Amino acid sequence: MKYALIARDADMVICEYKTAEATEQLIKKVRQRVRKTKVPLERRKTKAGDMICVKNDILIFACAASSAIREEKAATFLDELKDSFELFYKVGLDKIHQQSNLRANILDVPFKRNFEKLFNKYNTGINMSVLQVAKSEAGKLKTELQKSLQKQVTSTKDTEKFLDTAFLINDQAKMFEKETAKLEEVTRKRNWWCCSCSCISTFVIAGGGVVGLILLLMLLI
Repeated sequence: MKYALIARDADMVICEYKTAEATEQLIKKVRQRVRKTKVPLERRKTKAGDMICVKNDILIFACAASSAIREEKAATFLDELKDSFELFYKVGLDKIHQQSNLRANILDVPFKRNFEKLFNKYNTGINMSVLQVAKSEAGKLKTELQKSLQKQVTSTKDTEKFLDTAFLINDQAKMFEKETAKLEEVTRKRNWWCCSCSCISTFVIAGGGVVGLILLLMLLI
């Protein structure tokens, strides 16, 4: 929503409100439609794409909005604008035509807060520049999330490779322990045999006689 006004008739605007987006040319076009419109409700688009909506209901209520606001929403805005002004002007809208002390824009300041409340309600979430910024930030966030996820995947793969290698080393270590144990057992038996042979040989040489010789032959067999 860019601009809105309330007029007693085609010749007197009693209050109006404009945003920074409302150009002088747009305001001029709205006032032209106020003077020319005779139907209860008129909706018309400008060449620039803005939409002008004029409502004739005791007083004249008009607004100009960007293409982001649909025609139905602009019409609803005017309905709410009328309701708000009826609560503000407590003696009844028809009485305003009987006032002799009215002058142009006399209610700009007293009704300003009501305008602001309605504009804030209808402009929330439809500022296109804000939407573009939000879209851009969402795109950046998506990219960062994808990078973070990729890092996590890579880290997970590296961890899996590390664990696989650790398991392999552990298995090889266990096999080495088994083989070492077997080798130690064979070495122990061989040492015992060699030691026994050496002892008996010494005994035979020292005069052990036939008994020593028999023991030595039994070990060799």
